[in-house]
Amino acid sequence: MTLEFIDTKVCAVLSAMLVMCILISCGNNSIVGIWEPNGSGYEMEFYDDGTMSSKHETGKYETIDNHLRILDMGFMGHVLSYDYEINGDTLILINDSGIRREYTKKK
Repeated sequence: MTLEFIDTKVCAVLSAMLVMCILISCGNNSIVGIWEPNGSGYEMEFYDDGTMSSKHETGKYETIDNHLRILDMGFMGHVLSYDYEINGDTLILINDSGIRREYTKKK
C-alpha cells in the first residue's frame, strides 16, 4: 500500500465521522409540535406550514437562526419577537427584556 492510498482512506473515514457527528449533534431542533408551559402561559402548537395556535388564537410564525417571530396573532399588528433555544424536549423563549419562559414538548 502506498502512503497516498492510506491518506485517502483516512480522509474518507474522518469525513464520514464528521458528517455523522454533525447529524447526531443537530438532533431534532425543530420548533414544530405542541409545547406545554412550565409555569404560566398557554400551550402553543407550531405547524410545518408556518402557522401556529395558542389557546383561542391562530397566527403565523417564522424562525431565522435561533430567532422566532410570531406574526398575525391578534396582537393588533404587533410582531412578537423571541430568541429561542431547544434543548431536548425543552423550548426556551427569551424576550427582548431577557425574560425566559420554558415549555416542554408534548409527546
